[in-house]
Amino acid sequence: EADDPLEDGITPSITLLHCDVLDELHRCYVGLLNGEQFPIDHEPYARAVIESIGRCTHWITLNERWCSALLRYSTGSTASGPCSDRKHSDVGDSCTEHWIDGHKLLVE
Repeated sequence: EADDPLEDGITPSITLLHCDVLDELHRCYVGLLNGEQFPIDHEPYARAVIESIGRCTHWITLNERWCSALLRYSTGSTASGPCSDRKHSDVGDSCTEHWIDGHKLLVE
């Protein structure tokens, strides 16, 4: 429980992993590649997790963004995501999609 470390003077930090992106968001509109809709849908999910855990005040709501950009969209080796390797995904273009997500990481 997140409150236990607080009693010991420890400030916990909780992370939602890059692979916590909801599969439904990928099915609906390719998740992180949709820079307009994804933040709108991810915010209530992150808020629900935050509210359910307790008094933790330090959160990382999307960690390891390099992993989500490169490994998810380029190789398909982590989590769900489109890529050119048809062993991992039925759709996707590994030549462009990791660059799109990486651009969103750096610019938006």
